[in-house]
Amino acid sequence: MEQDLWLSRVMNISCYNFTCNTVAEYLTFKRLNFDQKSFFITLRTKKPPEYDLAEFDKTFLFITAMNSYFWIPDKNFSISDNPFIKLYNIEDYNGIVDVANHSFNADRFHKDSRISKSLANRIKIEWLESNLLKRRETVTFVYISPFDKKVLGFNSLLINKDSIAIDLIAVSSEFRRKGVATALINAGKKLAQDRGLRLIVGTQKDNLANSLYLKNDFIFHEVLFLSHDTNMV
Repeated sequence: MEQDLWLSRVMNISCYNFTCNTVAEYLTFKRLNFDQKSFFITLRTKKPPEYDLAEFDKTFLFITAMNSYFWIPDKNFSISDNPFIKLYNIEDYNGIVDVANHSFNADRFHKDSRISKSLANRIKIEWLESNLLKRRETVTFVYISPFDKKVLGFNSLLINKDSIAIDLIAVSSEFRRKGVATALINAGKKLAQDRGLRLIVGTQKDNLANSLYLKNDFIFHEVLFLSHDTNMV
């Protein structure tokens, strides 16, 4: 079990991440090894939750299934720079936050009824700020309207040792299905190609974005089942 220091600070409770095969395996570990009085645990399992077992632990709640995909740099991949995409700078901040506020309302924190909407919104914005303020190693691309310089979308990528992850990506609702998301994904591909790293992404199983990644040559990797375990209420 790994402590999530960033989320602990935002939620003001001890937060942890745990990945294993089944909920039963997690509950056994928790019973034998965990004695925190207050906690919020993000659990990822490779198999769907055994609901009969989960009923024995009233703090446990299944949230969503997450698909993961990857794209491997290809020497035949080539794309010209898009004149409407640029690297983020501080003048784009308000526009990005506005797009985010109208886009991330079905994330795992908003899906958990035990978490207030105000707290879920704060997690969302602080997550975005962590990327924009470079508290983590990130690169953020912004799609700018050619007419009024308004932010139409963004792709914030997390740079890891062996991969680049699409961490947060969103497009203003009125400009969806107009090629903006594909252009932002291609900017991420170009970055991954230049650095010789695979590009990875995770998205909820019921998200329409699944078809977008498959359309853009991403390969399905696996599905993980995400649950929250907390006594914060």
